[in-house]
Amino acid sequence: MKNYTMPWFRIPRKNQKKVGIYNVADSGFGIHFIPYNDEFIPADWSEEEYQYLPCMSKECLCPFFMGKWINESCIVGPGIELKRAHRQEIRTLSDEKFKRWTKMLNELKATGKYTRMARHHKYSGVHSGPAFLLWHREFIKRCEIVFRKHMPIEDVNMGIPYWDSSLDWPLPTPSDSIFFSDIFVGEVDDEGLVKNGPFHNWTSIEGRPQILRQFNKSKDGELLNDARIKWLINNPDFNMIYGASMPIENCSITLPNDPRMFEHSHNYVHFYVNGDMSRGYSASNDIIFYLHHSMIDWILEHWRQNMQTREERESVYPASDPYCFPKWHFADNPMPMLQPFMNKDALSNGYADEIFEYTERPSCSRDNADCGSK
Repeated sequence: MKNYTMPWFRIPRKNQKKVGIYNVADSGFGIHFIPYNDEFIPADWSEEEYQYLPCMSKECLCPFFMGKWINESCIVGPGIELKRAHRQEIRTLSDEKFKRWTKMLNELKATGKYTRMARHHKYSGVHSGPAFLLWHREFIKRCEIVFRKHMPIEDVNMGIPYWDSSLDWPLPTPSDSIFFSDIFVGEVDDEGLVKNGPFHNWTSIEGRPQILRQFNKSKDGELLNDARIKWLINNPDFNMIYGASMPIENCSITLPNDPRMFEHSHNYVHFYVNGDMSRGYSASNDIIFYLHHSMIDWILEHWRQNMQTREERESVYPASDPYCFPKWHFADNPMPMLQPFMNKDALSNGYADEIFEYTERPSCSRDNADCGSK
């Protein structure tokens, strides 16, 4: 029987073996494995995207949306103001808004723009250290800005919805959730290929004709639960948030190897969905990747608001110690493929002040059995 109050995992995670200082380059520390037969296609941003996607204010973004800056507001249409992207649990969207959002995504997929953006994660996603959350925060932000630009003008303030997988965790078989039905992200056939739903005809970056999901293939796979989310957002130890999930020997920073640390909790959801989501180089094929990372950003921002002062949010980060992390995790290191940002830039309060806002997570009870869904 599941325990709804504990933040531990169903299957205990083995302690991560520390990496020798002379073996970092060969360890795969935070670098996506790329198959030897991969057909490399460079990831790039358009000139316009490169100019505006790093923006950290509505005023900076206004020209990207063909808006006019009037009286401290960006006006993008008759009576329509560019505001912070509104991120809500995907099952709370109205039918009409969800259809418009999936229509936009399918149009971007058909033109190749979605795949072009997804390649940035395939070839550069940063993992296993303190820059993990920051790189993904900025990547999701940039994709979200592009998505917003291609939405109907009345939906310009719609952000990337989040998937709160803790709502599905209590189910005997979470993959039976309505989230994995043809209504939302699609069902899979016996081989794990998506067979219906809005994304069933998506060809992967690698050329497979459908997205692949192989539930329960990994014994480590597990969704978030409410207790673990609460444990994270109220955790006083910032190493549980920004620590290294693959530490180097002789690190001067005390790095507790706790299986509940943020990146591990994130990883287990990838392992549950499995298939494309189980591999760093292919995870961004699946729209679930973006929905999951929108939720990861929800947790990060709530921890920042709960446990840090405004000043600490922009300054507290692990020291740049080569005996702890490779240089791409250092505060002053450029973000791979997300230039001109450095890692420390993603500590900015500007994300919550100017770029996005979240609704609170839906709750379920006997009196609220639909959990606030549409």
